[in-house]
Amino acid sequence: MHTHVTGLKASVRGLQLGSQLGQCTLNNGAELNSGCIWKEHYGELNMPPAAATNLAHKPPDGGWGWAVVVAAFISIGFSYAFPKSLTIYFKEIQEYFSVSYSEIAWLSSVMLASMYAGGPVSSILVNRYGSRPVVMLGGLMVSAAMVLSSFGTTIIHLYLCVGVIGGFGLAFNLQPALTIIGTYFQAKRPLANGLAMTGSPVFLSILAPLNQFLFDSYG
Repeated sequence: MHTHVTGLKASVRGLQLGSQLGQCTLNNGAELNSGCIWKEHYGELNMPPAAATNLAHKPPDGGWGWAVVVAAFISIGFSYAFPKSLTIYFKEIQEYFSVSYSEIAWLSSVMLASMYAGGPVSSILVNRYGSRPVVMLGGLMVSAAMVLSSFGTTIIHLYLCVGVIGGFGLAFNLQPALTIIGTYFQAKRPLANGLAMTGSPVFLSILAPLNQFLFDSYG
């Protein structure tokens, strides 16, 4: 019997406390008033400040940002299309080095693997030095890889120059191009990203015929 009475008193006390809590009001929309039962029973209520909505840098959503989209269009398109467009030269390379087609096919595979594997390294460099120096470094690496490969005497030489050095150069072009658009666009970011990513199919359609034309014209 004593246990039931104690439980009933506790229930009544809980109802009274809940009723008093329901009467608490906000003072200037910031904190509970001094008569609130919450302070009486639980002390001062410390609420975290609201998350800030104003960014330190507001993207312009246009202007020079469209020039960045064009540059990203070229960089993304070239990075995705270049390893695949090399297949135009596979037959000539196979005859020159006297290797099997499977050994030649490894060239594009190594280049694509290096491009995707270099993504984390590219991200670290972008965070440390910014997008522009990394993109310029990537362009120099791809150019150097093509020049060095012209002196190659074995297929391994092409793996190292075109595949590894060129692949990492493409990674340093691709990753900054994918992320820099967010610096210049916020409301129009989906449109800007979509326009930049169209570089991949456009360059895939252009580079292969262009390489064939150059090969037929200059060897």
